[in-house]
Amino acid sequence: MANTASKLFVAGLMAVLPASAGNGNHGQAAQANAPEVVVGAAEPERRLIVAFHNYAGVSRETLERAESEATRIFDKAGVKVEWLERAVSPEAAGPSVDELFPGVPVCFLRLLPDSMLNKFQRPAGELGFATGTSIYVFVGRAQRLSVVVTAGIPTVLGHIMAHEIGHVLLGENSHAPGTIMTSQLCEEQRQRAAWVRLEFSKAQAEKMQRHVPIASIGN
Repeated sequence: MANTASKLFVAGLMAVLPASAGNGNHGQAAQANAPEVVVGAAEPERRLIVAFHNYAGVSRETLERAESEATRIFDKAGVKVEWLERAVSPEAAGPSVDELFPGVPVCFLRLLPDSMLNKFQRPAGELGFATGTSIYVFVGRAQRLSVVVTAGIPTVLGHIMAHEIGHVLLGENSHAPGTIMTSQLCEEQRQRAAWVRLEFSKAQAEKMQRHVPIASIGN
């Protein structure tokens, strides 16, 4: 009985071992033909640096939550957004963004309080605008909108930032209903659930990816 059990154990062991295990030469050949695995190799990314000035004095907690909202939207579109806060005072500016991130696309975001609105001749209901690689977001208007809708200021601010960054990558005339690029951002989205559903379309994502090259290994 014991002899029979031993035979069954050995047979089961041989069944789960690789065929090359009993032959040293075959094992070496299998290892030679196996694809090389690079441990820790990162997937190539399409990176975009958003350098921003917080002239409106938005709190750190609100900023981080707003950044997370915008980052989530861009992640789904295949673009990795990285946020870099810059000093408001020119004397404390430090190295330029190009020096910090050579070869990586950059756009410049300014979060503005109501007191700075007079410098811009913009429509009364506008939440922000983009020109070239520069983005301006009117934080006071975003705060007032967040009271009207059932979405908090981080959600509203994050979506406005994503919308305006989208203009930098997609162009000025890139509004599209039913997406984050809707021209009626404040009128259409009256509930938080409606804001959360806003994303870039597949066509918009593909166009943005063509404008944001895959980052090189050195960046």
